[in-house]
Amino acid sequence: MSGLARGGVVPIDVARKLHAERDQALAHLDRARHEALTLRRALAQREAAIEDCSALQADLDAARARLTVLEAEHDAAMAQLGDLHASEPDGARVQELLGDLANLRRRRDLDVAAVVRAEQIRLLGRLAEVRDTVYWALAASPDPSSPWYAGLTGIREQIDQQLRAEGASVFGAAGEVFDPRVHEAVGMAPGANPGRILRVESPGVALEDGTVVRPARVLVSS
Repeated sequence: MSGLARGGVVPIDVARKLHAERDQALAHLDRARHEALTLRRALAQREAAIEDCSALQADLDAARARLTVLEAEHDAAMAQLGDLHASEPDGARVQELLGDLANLRRRRDLDVAAVVRAEQIRLLGRLAEVRDTVYWALAASPDPSSPWYAGLTGIREQIDQQLRAEGASVFGAAGEVFDPRVHEAVGMAPGANPGRILRVESPGVALEDGTVVRPARVLVSS
């Protein structure tokens, strides 16, 4: 006889097995859909970050071009003032003008540097947010054999390369001593080593000079 009982009724054990297989298939499908959605979101955020990076590069190029023009104007003005100083009997007035011009140039240089710095930090913050999405997706799909895992790992590496190109790096690891200057505690939990990091929720990003673009968000041992 077949697996069907007399009268065409499916045995209970067979029915349970079929239901279990169906539930397993549905769960696998849900996971695949979730991974696909996460990957699409990560790709969209990465593309947005790349566009921001291109825009920032254009702004930096424009700022450098403007700086070149201003430096040329400054050099021309200095040359004119030098000529004036040679022919003008009121040397004190010329020296005053030279001092004013030097102060103006210093303020201009500081303003340009501040704008470039602010745009750089803004871009790095956006890249850190995209990296968070990839970081969480990898944590939710830890199977290295999954095709999604390989794709997400590749995206993360591209983001890290962009961070390094901008003079930044990722930091934060379990076991480190909690430092409020570079870490942000999102919670505490019992642990063997109080004051140390139990888990990193979101890695931090810092520049080469030590400037913290974004602190690492961590769970701390109590």
